[in-house]
Amino acid sequence: MAASLRVPVVSTAVGAVGTTAAESHVDRLREALTAIADRADRAGVIVTIETAGLDTGTLSRLLAEVNCPLLAACCDSGAMLMQGEDPARVAEVLPGRVRLVRARDAVPGTATNPGHEVLHGQGGLDSERFLAALGEAAFQGDIVLTRKTGANAAADLLLARQAFERHLA
Repeated sequence: MAASLRVPVVSTAVGAVGTTAAESHVDRLREALTAIADRADRAGVIVTIETAGLDTGTLSRLLAEVNCPLLAACCDSGAMLMQGEDPARVAEVLPGRVRLVRARDAVPGTATNPGHEVLHGQGGLDSERFLAALGEAAFQGDIVLTRKTGANAAADLLLARQAFERHLA
């Protein structure tokens, strides 16, 4: 459908995998990504796998193993923060593989309290470092500002947009 609509990039989440996933689970995920890569190749559409629920190290490894230029990563900064990962490390972990970004701020979780999204500037996202890391990772795609929670998402997104525009200027 994306090809019919001339949508060049789509994203999908694969669910919670983490760093301690059983190898059989990773094998099934590799099979699924291989099938997705085949369809992406036939349709000529880039399919990005979101970092939500999937640590970037595992995603990087799987993308390298499947080795399809149309299969890439969607870097969700909020999801990474909630999982205890630093989005500014994206250049180290996913160099040249990020084709879409979902930018949002969050606080990391703990063993007893899950992480959660917060208003831009109130969490762990250092927008300036994050944008610099995206540049180092050869990112040239779209940045989608996202707000999944909050009482006034439109106002929150406007504040985030202003902050990102300042850093991009």
